[in-house]
Amino acid sequence: GGGFGSAFGEMGQSLHVSAPDSRANPQASVKCSACGHLYTAATKFCPECGDKYRACPNCGADIPKNAAKCAACGYEKPTPCPSCGAELSEKGLKFCPECGASLVKKCANCGTVMDGTPKFCPECGTKARENDA
Repeated sequence: GGGFGSAFGEMGQSLHVSAPDSRANPQASVKCSACGHLYTAATKFCPECGDKYRACPNCGADIPKNAAKCAACGYEKPTPCPSCGAELSEKGLKFCPECGASLVKKCANCGTVMDGTPKFCPECGTKARENDA
């Protein structure tokens, strides 16, 4: 019969068809996010312009270097830790789980926690510095 084994097999097949990432199909065509050239997913760099292939783990499309998410499927890239570069997939962390660095930006003058990347403290108006974490 059918059961779990055949259901899993069908699910795996649909993932293979809908997600042309390099692990599932290294011969799938990928469009370079830098120059638009088509090449195979097994290639690590675009043969036309040399841009590195950054595969979306969800759909396999090439994600531009500075993009926050995949243009093809909307997958949001994890934020890197500013100290060690580890991927921070959880939102709202106060400390990096890899290196322990503070991920909360505080005003150097009054200590107010500042969300995002403000240019000035919303509480006292002091200019925010990049190294205030």
